[in-house]
Amino acid sequence: MAILIGCACAPVRPAPLDFSGSWAGTTSQGRPITFTVSSELRVTALSLDYAFGTCSGSLKVSPNAALQNPNGTAAALVTDTPNGLSGPNRTIVNFLFPSPSTANGTAQFLEFPTCGSTNATWTATKR
Repeated sequence: MAILIGCACAPVRPAPLDFSGSWAGTTSQGRPITFTVSSELRVTALSLDYAFGTCSGSLKVSPNAALQNPNGTAAALVTDTPNGLSGPNRTIVNFLFPSPSTANGTAQFLEFPTCGSTNATWTATKR
């Protein structure tokens, strides 16, 4: 005799991984990148130094960009367009969080006057 026991229960959802905190790392240009992820899983502060061609400087923004897929490999995108979407000095930063303590990504620097455009990669760890 076989007895079957079943449950019409909702599946257990895994808790989001904790990516919140302060992060710091280095770009492929040898420059620092720091950012903050809030407890609501949003990138809320970004500081990124750059140097290419004759251009150098620091980008500091408060993006409030949500992490996507916080139960696995989370990702986020921050775009800084101070002169409009088609204007000069656009920067796009991609974030990938393969674990709750490591992050990496790319930074695209687009149409900087006299310097053109370039890409950089970066890696960071949670402090």
